[in-house]
Amino acid sequence: MATNVGEAVIKLSFDDKDSATKLQDAFKNVGKIAGIAGKFIAGGMIAATTAVSGFVAASVKGYAEYEQLAGGIETLFKDSASDLMAYAEQSYKTAQISAADYMETATSFSASLIQGLGGDTKKAADYANRAIISMSDNANKMGTDIANIQNAYQGFAKQNYTMLDNLKLGYGGTKTEMERLIKDAAGMTDEMNKLGISVDASSMSFDNIVNAIAVVQEHLGIAGTSALEAEHTISGSFNMLKSSWADLVTGIANPDADLGKLIDNVLDSVLAVMDNIIPAIQTSLKSITKFIQKAIPKLLGVIPGIIKEVLPDIVSAAADLFVVMMNEIPTITQTLIDTFFGVVQMLIPQIPTIFTAVINGILGFLQTLSNPANLQLLLQTALQLLMAIVQAVPQIIQALSVALPEIISNLVAFLLDPNNIMLIMDAAMQLFLGIVKAVPQIFGALFQAFGNLFGSLWQKLQGMFTQFFGNFGETVKRIFVNAVNGVLQFIENFINGPIDTINGFIDIINSTFGAVGVNLGKINRIKLPRMAQGGVVDSATAALIGEAGKEAVIPLERNTENWTAPLAKALAEQFESEGISTAGHITVNMNNYINNNLDADEIGQRLMTSIRRAA
Repeated sequence: MATNVGEAVIKLSFDDKDSATKLQDAFKNVGKIAGIAGKFIAGGMIAATTAVSGFVAASVKGYAEYEQLAGGIETLFKDSASDLMAYAEQSYKTAQISAADYMETATSFSASLIQGLGGDTKKAADYANRAIISMSDNANKMGTDIANIQNAYQGFAKQNYTMLDNLKLGYGGTKTEMERLIKDAAGMTDEMNKLGISVDASSMSFDNIVNAIAVVQEHLGIAGTSALEAEHTISGSFNMLKSSWADLVTGIANPDADLGKLIDNVLDSVLAVMDNIIPAIQTSLKSITKFIQKAIPKLLGVIPGIIKEVLPDIVSAAADLFVVMMNEIPTITQTLIDTFFGVVQMLIPQIPTIFTAVINGILGFLQTLSNPANLQLLLQTALQLLMAIVQAVPQIIQALSVALPEIISNLVAFLLDPNNIMLIMDAAMQLFLGIVKAVPQIFGALFQAFGNLFGSLWQKLQGMFTQFFGNFGETVKRIFVNAVNGVLQFIENFINGPIDTINGFIDIINSTFGAVGVNLGKINRIKLPRMAQGGVVDSATAALIGEAGKEAVIPLERNTENWTAPLAKALAEQFESEGISTAGHITVNMNNYINNNLDADEIGQRLMTSIRRAA
């Protein structure tokens, strides 16, 4: 695929062997792209400005045409021009055309209409509105191009009936057929009464033709189609939206336009579109659901084969892409760093100006705000706000007094329900067990991290002390070790206190609920072994090693033949040199009372310390 950004072109391909090389070359264009970003942003701003300019131009042009058409309407209809303009304002809904299109259509035949009505412009406005709605109804119902229908009416105004068949009402394009249409309409009494008009069976005047066509279309069920479709069909509502939007665009440039009404017309049109589209979407979704139900089983049978065939290539391409991206991270990072520092260097000379402008803006704001008139307005507004809040307090209290009894009653009823009590106790027990289970893991992870950090830090500090202070460094090291041991002991005591408390609660729970199978495990106390003092470790733990000299860490489960025999021999020689017989077993007498495993661990550590010192 290829992506063009300004002057940069990136082409990525995975269908040949050197795809990785091409991708790598492509990523090298990142710096170039960063350099063009300003042009790209500027282009976006130009595009946005162009869009706004285009909208303004369309508005101005539309209003210019509107003004010209309105002038024609005023010339033709004189005092009744406002009546026709009122019809035009509703034409987006009644005829699915904009006001400008409505006026343009009206002016195309109104001269003949007014003449036929003896100069009665008010009646002519009604006839013109009826004619335009009849045109729109015929176009929407019969599917005829509205331009052909408009041309037919313009011909009728000039006693030209050749395009009568454009209306598709069952009459041919002759004068005789028009006479037949008028005669038929004159006999449709119910339709005339419904529309409130009359048709003269012998008159061929244009105004009589307009009424006759309206009556025949009412008889055929064509009348009112435009308004009905605008409200109930997708295409009609879209035409209504298009026409109302055109009116709004024109009205933007019209200083006398009622923009609020024009906007309401657009919003009403949008709602009509939504009302018509949503049922269609629901029907479509149902059909899609049925299609999916039938198609999915077949697709599932095909998909495994497609995946098996395509997946290796996709994985390989993704791997190549990832490797190349990782390899290019240093280059991209350097580009970003260079760009950032370049921008900073550009900003440095401007900092005094920027800071001065900011300070001046703040000071100007404070000066304006401190103006007595503004302070007075601020005080009055704050007072009004506080008064409004105070006035709302009784309503809030009233609302609370109404709602709280029901809320409290519901809570009490919930808490008194035995089933809910059991749910709460079960949830509390699960939460407690989760905490008990998580605490050792959390402390274990913390102290393991602490041990790793301290061990690494100690190795570095030990070398530094030895290098810079010589023998004095050993003294400092011992002081430091004692201090660390004191800190570690404090940490142990600080953490083990709460753990002992939790274990006490666990003992109480076990003894209380033991009959129903509750047996919680205790939390192990935290120990931070200092191995230079000796000790036995039987699980993973953080430990301080080498803080008092060289040490050897030997697994007890292995290497027993390598060190136990020399240790036993050294112990025997030491005992014999002190006059202690080693002919039998060595017995160690301890007065300590072992009351739990923790004491046993401590005694074991002390015992190992004694043996180690003896060795």
